Amino acid sequence: MRPADYFGKGDYIASSQAVGGGTNESFNYAPAATGYYGLVVWKRDANDLGLTNNFTIKVGPALST
Repeated sequence: MRPADYFGKGDYIASSQAVGGGTNESFNYAPAATGYYGLVVWKRDANDLGLTNNFTIKVGPALST
């Protein structure tokens, strides 16, 4: 891969960052072009390492409104 193929944590297209334990987060993203996309989940810092997380990730065709 070329160096331009790597991205930093702040190079996101869409994000959700609710703060606090027991909170729910969600977002919808519809890519403008076909291609490969990545989903990244991380903990805020070392203080969160011992905490557990539950994730439900749904990927599929866009829902009509």
